[in-house]
Amino acid sequence: MKLRLKEIRKEQHITQKELASLLSVSPAQISRYETGKAELSSDLIIKISNILSVSTDELLGNKPLSLYPLRGDSSWINESDVAPEIMNTALSQLGEHLRFLNHKLESLQEAISYSQKQLETLTQTETQIIKELQVLSSYYKNLENLYQNLSSTTPIIPSDLLE
Repeated sequence: MKLRLKEIRKEQHITQKELASLLSVSPAQISRYETGKAELSSDLIIKISNILSVSTDELLGNKPLSLYPLRGDSSWINESDVAPEIMNTALSQLGEHLRFLNHKLESLQEAISYSQKQLETLTQTETQIIKELQVLSSYYKNLENLYQNLSSTTPIIPSDLLE
């Protein structure tokens, strides 16, 4: 298998450090992948291909097989004409992509659920704050009325204090 990671990364002007950051690995690990000193897991192959916006086949250096050379017209080909290993490879890759997409979907569903819970908590907090503001507003109005009543009355000052 001729991994094209380095070639594709350089074509896209992405440094080892940048790719390493996106994958949460060290730049040295990226170098090991590129030189073949470390093997990539299928999950990591899919993740890298998504980051670099290339197919896993392209990343792995596989030549795309043209099953439909006549502008997508497949009427000339029979299923029995397709080599079983090609079909198995295609099905395997499709399965990997589906698992990846399913994992992403589950992650998004978890994020939505978490966000909904946070929104519910914020709504409850907002309701509580509004109630407390109403109580404080009422208390303030009562104090204001009391102050006006006290300031409008003539204070009674003992005569010995006036001297």
